[in-house]
Amino acid sequence: MAVLLEVLRQELSRLGWVEGKNIAFEYQFAVGERNGFSALSTVLVRLKLDLNVAAGEPAATRVR
Repeated sequence: MAVLLEVLRQELSRLGWVEGKNIAFEYQFAVGERNGFSALSTVLVRLKLDLNVAAGEPAATRVR
């Protein structure tokens, strides 16, 4: 997961989006907790984020 996050940060930086300057990341993990995705998605909705990025199944199918 750390490798994916680093690639995302690098590519966004290449496009002019720099963490702490003009973009902020909110990291949430539900590793190994199939039932935790429902609670996690509720948290993400409350944060009113502009973009959610989910990696892997079942996260990508549950966090929308």
